[in-house]
Amino acid sequence: RAVLPNIKLKSPKITRNLTTEWFARRVDDRYQRCVARARSQDS
Repeated sequence: RAVLPNIKLKSPKITRNLTTEWFARRVDDRYQRCVARARSQDS
């Protein structure tokens, strides 16, 4: 498993303490749900 950098994200639009690790996990979760949905439609 890849090591994710834990860099705090700063932006005027970001109000919570978010990190690059949090962002990468969110993207991966969204991708995994998309793949699972595509597989279930094939059946």
